[in-house]
Amino acid sequence: MNISNILSRILFEKKIKPIELARELHIPQPTMHRIVSGKSPNPHPGSVKPIADYFNLTVDQLKGVAPLPDSFFDNPLAKKRLIEIPLIEWDDLPNLKSPDLKKQSIAAMADLSQDCFAVYMNDSSMEYYFPKRCILILDPNKSFGDRSCVLVKLAASNLHTFRQIIVDADHRFLKPLNPDLTASHMRLLTDEDHIVGVLVEARQVYNNL
Repeated sequence: MNISNILSRILFEKKIKPIELARELHIPQPTMHRIVSGKSPNPHPGSVKPIADYFNLTVDQLKGVAPLPDSFFDNPLAKKRLIEIPLIEWDDLPNLKSPDLKKQSIAAMADLSQDCFAVYMNDSSMEYYFPKRCILILDPNKSFGDRSCVLVKLAASNLHTFRQIIVDADHRFLKPLNPDLTASHMRLLTDEDHIVGVLVEARQVYNNL
């Protein structure tokens, strides 16, 4: 695991937002965003040391070189084993299974399916619940039902879309959640459309950092 995985987990378990930590430590918000998002895998020591000191860790522990103390997390859920799952851009979805696809990775709970993956949301059609560039963690093996949120590959256009499923009698519809979009944007889910994955978790990415 790298500093992005570890710091993301710490912030999640401690219920601290990256923007709050940046303000507390007087670290530029864009710098904190790059560290948390993994866009800066080898951040400057001057940025890492204050973060490590804040959580009473060594720099090596924060960077994953040395293990975290056994008692570091007081949340029992935090003691669960973590796995890494691939994180890709939306445009790479058609090549999801390609071994040549360059992927990032993020930490996730080990009780998820081994086929889980994560993707950055590509537009604002599902705001305010799922804003653009939030991270969607999807499970191809999870069953779905009414009000589930799913990633679908549409047969008619061969494009991917992320929508909520609405079940009405024998019909299933794909619905955007953005209140600025009207009901006319709903569309029928056909038997030819392919459910690529069912949402199991979403994580906000603070693009305003």
